[in-house]
Amino acid sequence: KRQIRINSTCTVFAGAELRDRLAMGQRREDILAGLHRAIILRAMSLLARSGGIRDEFTFTGGVAKNEAAVKALKQLVAENYGPRTINISADSIYTGALGAALFAERAYRGEQLDIEKEISHGQRRLHRRH
Repeated sequence: KRQIRINSTCTVFAGAELRDRLAMGQRREDILAGLHRAIILRAMSLLARSGGIRDEFTFTGGVAKNEAAVKALKQLVAENYGPRTINISADSIYTGALGAALFAERAYRGEQLDIEKEISHGQRRLHRRH
C-alpha cells in the first residue's frame, strides 16, 4: 500500500487533484490514505500554533470515529511529537454539542461570554498542568 501525497489545501483544487490521480490509475485506497493524511496535517498545523501536544491529546468529534483519520493522526503525532497518549471516547461526537449547551446555559443565565477569552483561559490552564 502506497500513500499518495495530496498537495492542494483548497477543497476545489484537491478534488481536481483526486480526480486526476484516479484518471492516472492510482489506487483509490492509496489516494484516500493520502487525503486523510492531508486533512490531519492541516489540523496538526493548528495544534502547533496553539502550543502543540504535550503528554496527551484528546481527539473529539465525528472524525474521531473515522479509523483512517485516527491512524493518520497517530502516525503524525508520533512523527512530530514522539510517543503520546491519544484519548478517543466512543461518545466524542457529542463533545461539541455539550460545549455549545454549556455556553447556551451561561448565556441564558445572563453571563457575558467571550469565546476567545474562554479558549485562551483553557489553553493557559492546560499549559500549567504540564
